[in-house]
Amino acid sequence: MENAKKFFKEFGMRFFLGTLIVFASQILTSMIATAICNAMGIDLSDNMVAQLLVALVPMYLVGMPLLALLVSKIPVEAPTIEDKRMHAGHIIKAFVVTYGLVMASNLVGTYLGVFIESLVHGAQASTNQIQTIAIEGNMAFNAVYMILFAPVYEEFIFRKLIVDRVSRYGQGVAVVVSGLMFGLFHANLTQFVYAFVMGAFMAYIYSKTGKIHYTIILHMIVNLFGSVFSVLAIRQIDLNEYLEIASSGDMAALMQYAQENAAGFAVYGMYMMFVGIIAIVGIILFIVALAKKQFYFLPGETQIPAGQRFKTVMGNPGMILFLVLFVLMILGTMFMPALTGGAMG
Repeated sequence: MENAKKFFKEFGMRFFLGTLIVFASQILTSMIATAICNAMGIDLSDNMVAQLLVALVPMYLVGMPLLALLVSKIPVEAPTIEDKRMHAGHIIKAFVVTYGLVMASNLVGTYLGVFIESLVHGAQASTNQIQTIAIEGNMAFNAVYMILFAPVYEEFIFRKLIVDRVSRYGQGVAVVVSGLMFGLFHANLTQFVYAFVMGAFMAYIYSKTGKIHYTIILHMIVNLFGSVFSVLAIRQIDLNEYLEIASSGDMAALMQYAQENAAGFAVYGMYMMFVGIIAIVGIILFIVALAKKQFYFLPGETQIPAGQRFKTVMGNPGMILFLVLFVLMILGTMFMPALTGGAMG
């Protein structure tokens, strides 16, 4: 037990320090870029791609590699990882299940956010920042970032590095820790819910195969549908204009807009029907697998008593610091607009 407590203390502390390095690299780069742009008379806030570059380049070239280096220094001891192969059919089935879980948990996170917003005036709890960036940003840039860079970095750090080290205490512990830390790293309530579910399922797949390229491929396909295909479908219509007309209650204007954009609505409707079918099939497959008890977790070389798992894994300075950091960030993104709006009012 003492060794387990020491392990998770060091594990959490390294993730916490690595996260601070990620943020520090972004803040420093932002300060330098802003100073240079101000000196040149350029307004950085007018260019979303430039803003993303300022945030993502230091994160992917400096912050996350250093985070990975810190975590990789923890030795891998007796990992409980299997060596099963996945063929094309298995990968397609895994994607369908993953997408179904992501869609369902995204709805849960969104409705939870809407509920919080109904309780706190001015709160922004249902906002999905990644979705906003995908819809409003440059398509080519989004494709490179969300389909290539994000899946590779995130799967290596939040799946391989975590599962390889934590699975010594059992596959179940590794899966939950991977999902939790991946979800928290998104620092947003809506994203936390679906990222936790997706991260846990990806960790399960990695723990059964030991092949990180399987989860990278799955992550890429999920992001392809969620950040590229969906945006292409949405851009067939001016969604903001449509929502504005719909909220006005002018049925004549709404019918006219629908007639003028019939082709766009048809494309968008067919895409939503397609992904909806995938999601429903994925949930059904997941439920069937649960009913048949096809999901299982192997115990690790070191057993943590069932009643002591939460305290051992989370009740230490390292993991508490990591948890508090991101909980505060999530609360900040949710309630800061309400607080600043109230102060301004």
